Amino acid sequence: MASSFHAEDTTSCFGLHCDREPKFRLITLDGEGEDSEGNTIEAGVGIALLCRECAINQVENALEVIGEKVQSDVPTLGLVLLPLQLTADQVHQLKEEISESVPINRKSVH
Repeated sequence: MASSFHAEDTTSCFGLHCDREPKFRLITLDGEGEDSEGNTIEAGVGIALLCRECAINQVENALEVIGEKVQSDVPTLGLVLLPLQLTADQVHQLKEEISESVPINRKSVH
């Protein structure tokens, strides 16, 4: 089931100490791990509504961590940054691209 929010929760960025209007959805696919208190975190999908600045910071941080191959307590396995609003065609195209494996064209090219 898709995540949903109370209307009042969508008016401010989810970034730390930020009250700007969100412009993007950051969707993360997280692996299993532990939080700072040692509690087990199950693998799942996270959603954050972010302003432009916080979205850029979050994505840059995630790419830096991946680039340094630093493993956090709860590893991010993937991320998608989307605008808050999408067209029906864009949603359809995104759904087509998300699959269990990379689609391979089985036709030979000559």
